[in-house]
Amino acid sequence: MRIPRVLTRFLIGYLLLHLITAGIFVVVFARATRHQMIENAKGEMRSLALMLRAHVQGLPDGLEDVSLTPYVLNLGKETDFRYTLIAADGLVVTDSETGDEDIGPHDDRPEVVQAKSDRLGFAVRFSDTLQK
Repeated sequence: MRIPRVLTRFLIGYLLLHLITAGIFVVVFARATRHQMIENAKGEMRSLALMLRAHVQGLPDGLEDVSLTPYVLNLGKETDFRYTLIAADGLVVTDSETGDEDIGPHDDRPEVVQAKSDRLGFAVRFSDTLQK
């Protein structure tokens, strides 16, 4: 039995329509999922940042305490987040990826500008330091 040409074209069009619809669904679903994951990460980081602040305030030498860098490095590994502790003058005190290595001033970065006004800052962006 031979399938008429019109029916073949209809079936191909129908298949293409389903593929396009599925593609749109995947894109929309992926964007919504990414947004939800970022919101969840923000909440978790906010809680961890508050605990980290309390930890630093409890140290005898505050931001200058020698135990701070190992603590932050370990915290980054344990939580799979990046933490950068920045002094009021914008200089990095320690970082969960680079330790106490000098990575320059951070006072112009969007998350730091936000943190200056809101006490906490968050940004999703490319890191020139880490190249990711």
